[in-house]
Amino acid sequence: MKRRREDTRFLELISPIKAEHPAWGYRMVWAYLKYHLGHQVNKKRIYRIMKEHNLLVKPNLKLKARRDNQNNPLNPGQAALINSGVST
Repeated sequence: MKRRREDTRFLELISPIKAEHPAWGYRMVWAYLKYHLGHQVNKKRIYRIMKEHNLLVKPNLKLKARRDNQNNPLNPGQAALINSGVST
C-alpha cells in the first residue's frame, strides 16, 4: 500500500513534466526530479512508473549512422597517394 501511494505521488509529479517535455525519457525526468525538485528517487522506479503508464519515449528506429561509400580513403592525403601510385 505504501509503495502504491508513493508511486501515485511520483506519477503526479511526472505527468506535468512529460506534458511540458514530451521528448524527455525516464533519465531526464529522473534528473529533473532529483536536481530541480530535490526528490530522492531511484531511476528504476521512475522507469517502472513511466512504463506502467505508457509515458516512455518511443525509440526512433529510423535513426542510423549512414555508411554509404565505404571505399573512400580515410583522409584526402591518402587519395593523392593512392592516385599517384606511391606506396606508404
